[in-house]
Amino acid sequence: MDKRYTISVLKKAGERIKDIKGEIIIGFSGGADSTTLLSAMIKLLGAEKITAVHINHMLRGEDADRDEKFCADFCRDRGVKFICRKIDVRAICGESAVEETARNVRYSAFEEAANKTGAKYIALAHTQSDNLETVLFNLFRGSGLSGMRGIPYSRKCGEATVIRPLIDCTRDEIMGYVGENNLEYVTDSTNADTHYTRNFIRANIVPRIKEIFPNAEKSVGNMSDSAALDLDFINQCAETFIKENVSDGKADREKLADAHTALRRRVICLLYGGTLELSHIKTAEALILRAGDGREIMPGGVYATAQNGKFYFSTEQKNAPRPEFSFKLNEGAYESPDGFYICVGDGKAPDGYTLVAETDIPRQTLETLNIRSRRAGDKYFFWKMTRTIKKMIGNLPDIAKRIRPVFCAGEDVIWYPGFPAAPFGKYMEREIKIKYYEKTTEVNRNANE
Repeated sequence: MDKRYTISVLKKAGERIKDIKGEIIIGFSGGADSTTLLSAMIKLLGAEKITAVHINHMLRGEDADRDEKFCADFCRDRGVKFICRKIDVRAICGESAVEETARNVRYSAFEEAANKTGAKYIALAHTQSDNLETVLFNLFRGSGLSGMRGIPYSRKCGEATVIRPLIDCTRDEIMGYVGENNLEYVTDSTNADTHYTRNFIRANIVPRIKEIFPNAEKSVGNMSDSAALDLDFINQCAETFIKENVSDGKADREKLADAHTALRRRVICLLYGGTLELSHIKTAEALILRAGDGREIMPGGVYATAQNGKFYFSTEQKNAPRPEFSFKLNEGAYESPDGFYICVGDGKAPDGYTLVAETDIPRQTLETLNIRSRRAGDKYFFWKMTRTIKKMIGNLPDIAKRIRPVFCAGEDVIWYPGFPAAPFGKYMEREIKIKYYEKTTEVNRNANE
């Protein structure tokens, strides 16, 4: 039997890991990509060096348990050490930022396993096809050079390094490898849900692109490699600039104004300490270039400030007191100057807002429905327990902790967005939908932190 896909995958993966020695962690979901990765690593490194880590996010009921069993059996049959972590993602975040939370707990579990086994590397199954989808997603969002870099081959994760041995392999090669080696795998049904942007790109946009550019994955992969090199060089220059021209977080404004635009913008991002959209970068840049002092509000309640020949970001607003507010809600839409938007009943927020959470309430609850700022000691009953909101929100971004309102029926708390609503009477039908939005700039920034 012709094994050209197997030869290709092993050659590309082998080249990527040629200098790797010792124990290695492999993220193993049981899908075609991670099954191929685990199989290839067994052939290249030997089963005795591998620990496969599976995360059951407890999001898909019986399907999640099926995947866990498949992974455990697969590893047992091949003599691979197996670790499973069951983590109730919705118990952590409710319905808010589920994908982000799931990703965070995965990496935390991988890092924990690496520390436990002494592994220096964590191998994940991202492919060249995943990279194409990521670059397209970043392109349509208006991302800069960091977005065009796509999925990097490696990055630090605690004391270990995440690597992606299949990053040069296309999805066609993966499926060819699976077929040639008679490998079984599981399929996550949510991958077919095109309501998710990445799934839509995979199902509807990539096939059309490949009709015109059959080698799109390889071409974009080459571009990503070039963008990564360029970004690395600019970052090095920006770090050198900061060492020479920044003291106590404050940059020499005149030297920053004289710097090349690409360097200046990268310094702005490094001083900010996170991802900034181009519009915010340009706002900060205008402060640097114009005459006179000034300051502008940035995402997260941070101020970009030009003063006394210096440019810097002030984080004082991150710890600003929570805004005090309280008002009655009826059916309709409500926009808050603090950065959130609420729809009760029909309707949706305008552009510039992202849906964070939604729930349903009985119509009679409208009679006393209101929102207010969070108070010390706020708590409410759900999932058969009374829970204190302050303890629930430890993993939420600072801006969300500051502005996110508490929903009440009269004086009683009934909902905090991102978590389940309180139960209502057994025979009370939930007829009214509440949608809670926050500004898209904040949601995107929090997702990238």
